[in-house]
Amino acid sequence: MNSFTAAVSAGLTPTTPQGQGPAVLMASLKSSASERNGTVVPSIDFKNTSRSDCCFGVSVFAIVVAGGNVLPWGPNPCSGKTSSSVWAGIVTLGDSLTDGNISTMDAFCRWPDQLARRLIARPRGRLMAVMNEGLGGNRILYDIRGDSGLRRFDRDVLSQPGVTHVIVMLGTNDLRNRWKKPEEEPTAAQMIAGLKQMAVRAHSRGVKIIGATLTSFGNETYMANAWNPQREEVRLAVNGWIRDGGAFDGVADFDQALRDPEHPTQMLPIYDCGDGLHPSDLGYNKMGDAIDLSLFE
Repeated sequence: MNSFTAAVSAGLTPTTPQGQGPAVLMASLKSSASERNGTVVPSIDFKNTSRSDCCFGVSVFAIVVAGGNVLPWGPNPCSGKTSSSVWAGIVTLGDSLTDGNISTMDAFCRWPDQLARRLIARPRGRLMAVMNEGLGGNRILYDIRGDSGLRRFDRDVLSQPGVTHVIVMLGTNDLRNRWKKPEEEPTAAQMIAGLKQMAVRAHSRGVKIIGATLTSFGNETYMANAWNPQREEVRLAVNGWIRDGGAFDGVADFDQALRDPEHPTQMLPIYDCGDGLHPSDLGYNKMGDAIDLSLFE
């Protein structure tokens, strides 16, 4: 097991002026030989030059905020103490739409960034950090470019120090079935079962879980033939369950926030980066604005 220390992008802190980018986490990263040999695949399409987005075990012990001040977070490797009783942690678990693919580099326009800005702007409330666990291509059910959402849930969500909430936006890549394997073409029932399992695991650890609806991709050009009417029926069924199934402690309705009312299988053009799949900077910020902050009180 090797270890090293690196700077990792994180959510805004209370002492970071609104409008600036997120603060920086100092983290102790550990990787086993199997991880270094490719069992775990890191996200390589970084959207911040200061970001180190690895899927290795991360033990965060400090947040470096504007002005050079350091606030403790999680287990301190020197003292073994934690300040997670003071802070609360929100993990955003998702795919490239959470990672912020095609958003402007260093503009901090990803929806977790916008959520962090809004949390800091609140006149009152518990101090909260946002931990972005978006991984391009990630799926609920099957591994692809790294562990599936179900396989990495304990490691990337429940093991994070101080985590109190998780927002899950996964399922789009299950529908798109990148490798076109018939055995990996999911039904709504299979996707719902996977999301239910995440909810049960979160609740067993006292973590509140928020389900995010899947945005439309009916005019996608990023991958040919990713959308078809059958997959759209599955998306609508899963979204209906996310909204009304009762498994989650709250809902972030990203689909409603971005879709074109005239063409509900597509995003509004102003929220579309141009590939029909990933939002524009404006779209990502709209997603961050669509989350009800009362869910974190």
